[in-house]
Amino acid sequence: MYDIEDLLFQIEEELKNGKKALFGSGVTVDADVIYAIVDKIRASLPDIVREAKAIVRNSDRRYQEETIRAQGIISQAQQRANEMLANHTIIDQAQKEAAAIRAQALDYSNRLKSSVQEDVVALLADTEAAIAESLKIVSRAKSNIENADN
Repeated sequence: MYDIEDLLFQIEEELKNGKKALFGSGVTVDADVIYAIVDKIRASLPDIVREAKAIVRNSDRRYQEETIRAQGIISQAQQRANEMLANHTIIDQAQKEAAAIRAQALDYSNRLKSSVQEDVVALLADTEAAIAESLKIVSRAKSNIENADN
């Protein structure tokens, strides 16, 4: 295994020591030396590259898992919110229906109470009339008895 920094330094040295090209700003280097250094770099990279790829893979996999987990949490929260909203709607509806039933019961109770009061007043009036008639009869009978004695 070669030290990549040393190999890169060797490439730099080869470029520095290269001969100036006749035309342009380039330099001429020994291609065999450069290719040999590049091969050494490639031989040194696989462990590092494998480790980096594994880290990236683990990172991507973990990101996907956490994204799925977060989506699940969001989905559960949305479902719970919908349930709570539905329950709230049901409770609201039940409260409205209960208020309507209470109003109907109170109205029925008031009508029944009024009807019973009317019936009692009528019954008392009939009783009063019957008692008055009975008193008249008793009074006439008494008068007849008193008049018969005289």
